[in-house]
Amino acid sequence: MFEADPDTQRMIDWATAADLPPLYTLEAPAARLQSAAGTAKTAIEPEPMAKVESIAIDGPGGELMIRLYTPTGVEPGALPIHVYLHGGGFVIGTLDTHDSIARRMANRAGCLVASVDYRLAPEHRYPAAVEDTMAALAWATANGDAFGGDPSRIAVGGDSAGGNLAAVAAQKLRDAGGPALACQVLIYPLTDHAMGDFASRRDHSDTFPIREPVMTWFHEHYFGHTDPVSEQDASPLHCEDFAGLPPAYVLTAGLDPLLDEGKAYADKLTAAGVDVVYKCYETTIHGFLQMGKVIPAAEGAIDEIGDYLKARFDD
Repeated sequence: MFEADPDTQRMIDWATAADLPPLYTLEAPAARLQSAAGTAKTAIEPEPMAKVESIAIDGPGGELMIRLYTPTGVEPGALPIHVYLHGGGFVIGTLDTHDSIARRMANRAGCLVASVDYRLAPEHRYPAAVEDTMAALAWATANGDAFGGDPSRIAVGGDSAGGNLAAVAAQKLRDAGGPALACQVLIYPLTDHAMGDFASRRDHSDTFPIREPVMTWFHEHYFGHTDPVSEQDASPLHCEDFAGLPPAYVLTAGLDPLLDEGKAYADKLTAAGVDVVYKCYETTIHGFLQMGKVIPAAEGAIDEIGDYLKARFDD
């Protein structure tokens, strides 16, 4: 097993010393507030943008908000679009908790980032988040040009639960015959709700921030039960055919219960002939991109993702 680097250990010690009630002991609204307060203390400083605007679109469950980030210092012309899904176990997480990530990613990649305020569980259970993701991608394809975007160059990505949604969306678009995506960016993704026997889930069942009881709490809120769910729109690792999926950047963390299923997803893509860049940050934890004030490796990771996006958009 990998060991935590000093910055990561400092983050773990800080969280332990805070002695907050575990998320799984809270109702979802209280858990969201507690998580957001923590992220506000640990996330990198938000970078200036040329423009940030909120756009309300018609979603499957009513109004769906998209926050669109326009980068600074780009040449005139239509910009590629990266549709981004935030993490949070399908229960917590907001546009604000991932604001600094979206800003830095947009500036580094020189693209529009469309961050999606998809519906959360338990108020809106599976497959509501999947439906909202597909609606956001359809909107970007149909209307991106009205906001300075290039609908012929669209990527999808997300972290944790958002990585799950991005992987599912890439599969659904392929199965529907398009539109083709420039790439998919999967950041420490959850790919298997079928409770697969992964060593990392056992080895890190008590590792901050997604200990096993938190994982179970997320699962129960998302589905309304604790039973395994293997269908493709919930567990993209169980897709029968990985051929023809878009190029992928897959990032994992070595001290993360989701390490092995993220790596397994990258391996399945590679075996099917998909172009994959796989990067494991071996000495850090799940969710570290939101902890850049304590774990500086977050900034480098976001920059590497931005560079990957730029290269794929320019390809």
